[in-house]
Amino acid sequence: MVKNISNLGDAAVYCDFGSEVNETINASVIDYFHHISKLIKDKKIEGITNLTPSYNKLIVSFDLTVTNYKKIKNFIESLSINKNIKNNNQKVKIPVCCDDEYGLDFSRLIEKMNIDNQAELISGFLGISLKDAKDRLSLGFHANHHEVAKDFIDNSTNVDDPNSLLNWYRTTDSYIWELSAYHLDEGFNYKGMCEGISLGLFHSGKKNVLSIGDGIGTLSLRMAEQGIKTTYHDLENSKTANFAQYRFSKRPDLDIKTLFTDSFAPTIGSNKFDGVVALDFLEHVVNVDEWALAIFNCLKKNGVFIPNNAFGIGDAEHGNSIPMHLAINNKYEWEWDPMLVRIGFVRHENGQWWVKP
Repeated sequence: MVKNISNLGDAAVYCDFGSEVNETINASVIDYFHHISKLIKDKKIEGITNLTPSYNKLIVSFDLTVTNYKKIKNFIESLSINKNIKNNNQKVKIPVCCDDEYGLDFSRLIEKMNIDNQAELISGFLGISLKDAKDRLSLGFHANHHEVAKDFIDNSTNVDDPNSLLNWYRTTDSYIWELSAYHLDEGFNYKGMCEGISLGLFHSGKKNVLSIGDGIGTLSLRMAEQGIKTTYHDLENSKTANFAQYRFSKRPDLDIKTLFTDSFAPTIGSNKFDGVVALDFLEHVVNVDEWALAIFNCLKKNGVFIPNNAFGIGDAEHGNSIPMHLAINNKYEWEWDPMLVRIGFVRHENGQWWVKP
């Protein structure tokens, strides 16, 4: 049973089946996956482009030109799934060898994921060999994602101390690897999400946009390519932000401005932007309410706010697989929408964006 459905950018929904990992929950994920797959095959639902199941989550990607978040959410909520839990599954151990002479598909995988270009950028920025950069990116998202959490814990980062958090975010290079692998992974379709956001903003006449907490700058690059006057934001003097600027320097054809904060204080100005995008950012900060108000104030009249949050996912109260997600923000699983309304936002007709009237 799906416990929560949230947006994953503009062109995907995130179906959360619970924080535990067990056979019952995983069977439910698989049942939804097969049921929706059959409906797609039978042409009983349009616009869904990809289904990505995990142990306790299901990501449903869709084509914004055909459908939207609200329609997909309503569709999933209306499903009646016949449970098909099997308790006699056989465990199969598959030996894996990743030596070059046996990894016959590595070159195809590298080419398919466009690893070469990103590996070259990371190699130049971190001063490591191109081979080492390719090898680590080839491990994929999940391995690099695990390394972020490991680095956070190994450095004894204190989630109750803002200075400890800020120091880790400034000094870690693990996000360079994780975000690069995430953005290259076609299963997550991050590029498609950036494409959908950029096109949506452009065709809505939102030509001056701030991308908050944009990490390695992938969304900023795509919006600038679309012709949007783009401002990139992240933590000043962090390795992640420095890598984003390094990427921007390789694209002299694009004019991407930068705006940095040196603490959790949201110093982003007022009445400046037609749009603000915050993807997977606010679950990391200690003062979500202050950021939400600052975002409202920095928008011009009729400006739009496009959030994608991961409150209540992977934090200390939900398995601690993503310890950078702060448990103090779990309340925004249910307080997020009411807070935005209190601040003065109204929901956009697409059901996903928010508008400053």
